Amino acid sequence: MSFIKTFSYGIIGFIVIIAIWQAIFFLGIFPAILIPAPISVLQILFEMFYTGSIYPNLFATLYRTIGGFLVALVIGVPLGLLLGQYKLAYKLLQPMVEFFRAVPATALFPLFILFLGLNDLSIFGAVVFGTVFIIILNSMYGVHNANKARMLLARSMQATQFQIFSKVTFYDALPYIFVGVRQALSLSLIIVIVTEMFFGSATGLGYLIYHFQLLYQTSTMYAVIILVGIIGYLINLVFVHLERRVVHWSGK
Repeated sequence: MSFIKTFSYGIIGFIVIIAIWQAIFFLGIFPAILIPAPISVLQILFEMFYTGSIYPNLFATLYRTIGGFLVALVIGVPLGLLLGQYKLAYKLLQPMVEFFRAVPATALFPLFILFLGLNDLSIFGAVVFGTVFIIILNSMYGVHNANKARMLLARSMQATQFQIFSKVTFYDALPYIFVGVRQALSLSLIIVIVTEMFFGSATGLGYLIYHFQLLYQTSTMYAVIILVGIIGYLINLVFVHLERRVVHWSGK
């Protein structure tokens, strides 16, 4: 399915959701302060972009999300490939990686504040901690589950260990790596939004959601929430398209 067709189906889904939202508002099932009219929320979202008031907070969130994710990517993929390549290291460290992967990064955010201060470094630290173990684990699994028949065939052709890794193992591991990277990218945005909401950040989309919630400006709050959802959807859509282009042999 092409990128345009996938995007079109997504738009249709959003239209259906908005129609259901409008019906709930029209029927008065919930007070307007809790469920405002979708048209007013979308109008506020449009005005935010038209006036430019949203851009500083949007760029702050994207900077923290992408910055922390890239650090986790640079650390996680090489380390995961290395650990997966050596069976002893895989057996010794795989339980530890699983353990740290299960620890919520937001639960440790006070520690990041203590060590790194109440600034963007703390948010970067939370994003890296929350995502790097996912990337490491999927990279390790990718190497560990590489096709053994192709590896034996390469050895029978007198290929060196490096050639086997670079020509066979790495390409077999790529689909696993992409799965981990995709999960990590989505989680990066979630961690940034949560830390912006509850840990003293003065900028970012998470800060705006919390700020407007305190002021009971629910229409504006919903507008920012919708923007976060759109960003997450577009990031995932672009990444899925990239994955299909790069790992085109997966599943064949």
